[in-house]
Amino acid sequence: MSIHVTPIPQTDAEEPEYGLVPAEGDLIHSSAPMVQLLRHMAPRARAIRLEARDDHDHRLRGLLHCFIQDGPWGPIANSLPFFGTHGGPVVPDQDPAVRAALVEAFRQRVRQEGCVASTLITSPMDPDPQQLRAILSPDYVDARIGLITPLPAQTGVDGIHLMALFHSKSRNMVRKALQGGFRLDREETPAHWAFLEHTHGQNMARLNAATHPEAFFRYVSQPTSGAALEKRLYTAFLADEPVAGLLLFVHHKSVEYAVPVIQEAHRASQPLSFLIWHAMMEAVESGLRWWNWGGTWLSQESLYRFKKRLGGVDHPYYYYVNIGDPTLLKVERHALMREYPFFYAYPFGQVEND
Repeated sequence: MSIHVTPIPQTDAEEPEYGLVPAEGDLIHSSAPMVQLLRHMAPRARAIRLEARDDHDHRLRGLLHCFIQDGPWGPIANSLPFFGTHGGPVVPDQDPAVRAALVEAFRQRVRQEGCVASTLITSPMDPDPQQLRAILSPDYVDARIGLITPLPAQTGVDGIHLMALFHSKSRNMVRKALQGGFRLDREETPAHWAFLEHTHGQNMARLNAATHPEAFFRYVSQPTSGAALEKRLYTAFLADEPVAGLLLFVHHKSVEYAVPVIQEAHRASQPLSFLIWHAMMEAVESGLRWWNWGGTWLSQESLYRFKKRLGGVDHPYYYYVNIGDPTLLKVERHALMREYPFFYAYPFGQVEND
């Protein structure tokens, strides 16, 4: 068997899943709807889909997405850009030869483009990230912990099978939330989206963390642009006041914990736990198998503990970074982030920058 990899420029008119049947553990990040969202978030970037086909019957065997952003210090490539995304090869049968061909094509492509930096972010569900590392021989490696809860096949009476996954402290937290007098609302009205966006901004400002930009919320909330994304929006009300919100993305058998928000004044009453419980129950009942809590920094102990106690299982993932021009390492970091928005350049914490 021989594999041929072809670069395909991304367009607005794409097949739903490019002709690949997703594997059970596939996450949303390399799906067609998510790639279209990323194209919207990085409109100046060139989006390329690398397709691996069998030379014998031309059957599509796998793909890998690459975004290349031009800038004043040269092009930077990511697979994939934006907060919390994963790139890497999408190969339903995980054939090592197909995976290797795609990653080698990515390596060659970023060299042909003259990229000053390139990063491939592995999936937490990748069966062999070390295979990819061996091909790329990265100059830097960054790491995160992906926490994923394997959902039970059934909820059980009063959610007993789901509750069994939780730490005792989380079970108590959920029980408290269910007695808090909250009302669940599943509508996607402009007011619900506005609450999610506004409260997200407040929460992130309190943490001194980067926010999802207005363009993200405009895209996902519109019936036209966001229609391809399977999303679920939950809002918790206390009387007539919204006090917490939760945006999820769904892909095949997985659910992505995308944007959780909470009004600080009501945090102690656990309205977000109320939403998480109902959303997880609905996920199980609709046949989903994996609840992805997203990446956690190694230093984020309290966040890690929160996700772990809700059944999260560790799935480390890696940023494999190659530097094409070392002068990039001397560029002022805020300038890099401004000129290459949502793109990962290199692990700032591992490089001294004068």
